[in-house]
Amino acid sequence: MLKNKNLFWLIVILLVVIDQLIELFVWHFLMDYGGTQIIGDLVTFYPVQNLNGTFLHSVMGTYANHLFTHILNFLLLYVVLGLRQYLTVKNVNSKIIDMGLLFFIIHRICFFIDLAFWGGSLDFIRIRGLFIFGPENVYLAIAAVCMVIYYVTNYRVVDKIGGKEVKAFFKFCFSKKIFERAD
Repeated sequence: MLKNKNLFWLIVILLVVIDQLIELFVWHFLMDYGGTQIIGDLVTFYPVQNLNGTFLHSVMGTYANHLFTHILNFLLLYVVLGLRQYLTVKNVNSKIIDMGLLFFIIHRICFFIDLAFWGGSLDFIRIRGLFIFGPENVYLAIAAVCMVIYYVTNYRVVDKIGGKEVKAFFKFCFSKKIFERAD
């Protein structure tokens, strides 16, 4: 991760707090202002609370059990943190991976808070004909872009990862080594 772990966690906390403050402001003062144009009809301010659990469930019009979603969220976060530890042990140091993991972790924490305390995410920026999103989704998009950039710039190395390496990674994740400090 970042060389200074305190800075890493400060950034995480700061962006999570910003996300929650924005949602509180929208919830308390702007819920009745849906349909306000930002960029013509293409992008509008349209606050909606997504109670379906996840974006995918919202799009499909189904409901995700919140307990199941929390368990899945913790497992996913655990595996992602394990990936960072594993890459550190393997001496794979990349600022773009660190940035991607940083924003992914921020997204997952915001997602957890939204489910635990709001009952679902508060999304308020609508792109006509596509979807409605909030700040936590922007964090996820940044993480995805970072991972795509890493893959495009390192595709020869990434393409060589085989089944043995994936098996070694999961074995690492579920060993005590994941909890060892890797600086």
